Amino acid sequence: MKRTPAHKPVALLLVLCFTLTLMPSLPVYAATLNVGDSIELDSAITSSVTGDVIRLTDDITHTIQISIVNKNITIDLNNYTLALEGNIVSGSALYVLSGSLEAINGTFNIDVTTELPAIEANNSNIEITGRVSAEGTGCIAIFASNDSTINFIGNVSAQGEGSSGIQSLDSSVSIIGDITVDGEWSRGVVAYDDSYI
Repeated sequence: MKRTPAHKPVALLLVLCFTLTLMPSLPVYAATLNVGDSIELDSAITSSVTGDVIRLTDDITHTIQISIVNKNITIDLNNYTLALEGNIVSGSALYVLSGSLEAINGTFNIDVTTELPAIEANNSNIEITGRVSAEGTGCIAIFASNDSTINFIGNVSAQGEGSSGIQSLDSSVSIIGDITVDGEWSRGVVAYDDSYI
């Protein structure tokens, strides 16, 4: 059978497709997102993808939930302080689900009034240096679940009836600092199932 010129473009296209599938993929480079206020921080967290670095250019006070879902990011505090504070009524103040957050080169303080965890990791990893203080009935300063790991350097406090400094469910929490609780039925450390504190 003799090939006609119409077969050549099809054959070239097939060779090109096969060659492209064998080529290694090009690396994806992480972005560095510079932020100087709460609005820029919220926007950077929302738009970030795995590998991105959010770098502070000034001290920032943030008053709404920080939620990191399905991505691994770093916040370079750049020797500034990030303060998450206020009355958080919907969700944990800092919530990481199926991802990771590492805050480096500075202090990340969390001082909130809530009936939920101030810091919550669900199937995630969190590394922070700072202070966490939660106030409210049933509040939890730090909560880790579903094979999470939290490494926290700083003091932890919870105040309110039934409050807990740290709760862990099938997870690991490491604290270098003091844990203080105040309130009827309050507990400093609660570990369920296969937890390590």
